[in-house]
Amino acid sequence: YEGDILRSNGTSAIRDLSARDLSNLGNDYYIQDSDRGGLIYGEGYYTIYIPKRVDLDMPPGSVITLVNEGGNGVMYIQMLDADTGNNQLYGAGTNTNYYRWSLPENSIATLVKVWNDPNNDSGCKWILSGVGIAQVT
Repeated sequence: YEGDILRSNGTSAIRDLSARDLSNLGNDYYIQDSDRGGLIYGEGYYTIYIPKRVDLDMPPGSVITLVNEGGNGVMYIQMLDADTGNNQLYGAGTNTNYYRWSLPENSIATLVKVWNDPNNDSGCKWILSGVGIAQVT
């Protein structure tokens, strides 16, 4: 198949991830439904917040790629309301559920939604995978 669908900015809707540049959005960014299947990138010191399920009801299998381009330190990934509503953020390969993780400079991570709590409309589970991710205590 040689065809393609181009977005208004010239990127391919078939071959390219939709991208969100954090450089003009301040230091805090809250994941939105439109980030599903896309790329969020920035030069370091940002905190990417994952809203609780009632505010961001992506289905299991949803994937978001995160890139810390470097230049301003680590990027933080944080689950909101992790202490209530059974919201979980696991680090891949760690078997650890923790609300805040870091991604070092010049690194890529993937967030994958793996579960929605059928008994609690705000409960969910995400797994963060990437070389160098670390629990922030």
